Amino acid sequence: DDVICVSELKLGFIAQSCLAPGFSTILANLFAMRSFKTAPDMPVWQNDYLCGTGMEMYTEYLSTAFENMTFAEAAELCFLKLKLLLIAIEISSKSGENGSNILINPRSNLVKIQAKTQGFFMAQSADEVKR
Repeated sequence: DDVICVSELKLGFIAQSCLAPGFSTILANLFAMRSFKTAPDMPVWQNDYLCGTGMEMYTEYLSTAFENMTFAEAAELCFLKLKLLLIAIEISSKSGENGSNILINPRSNLVKIQAKTQGFFMAQSADEVKR
């Protein structure tokens, strides 16, 4: 069993939002898991926001087409061609070490996607991610 201190969690979200604006909003929306209804009389930004609140996080192994791409290249391809939001990848630890590391939006061009890299996606359904 693990103990979670809600106050510490809240302060951590606030601190992360200082470093990455919108971080706490994304997490709050993930935890709330709301359904949405768009309306033609609403501003476009509000319809987009409501659509985003209905998304959940899914994982799926990236296809071999992504091998040797940087995270930025893969995320751009996923967004423009597949309409998916790739937010993180799980990579195996260096040779000789057990385990893996989850990299959230890695900026380094040194991180290349390898075979059997797992992606973390924001999407409306698991079926969207599996295609």
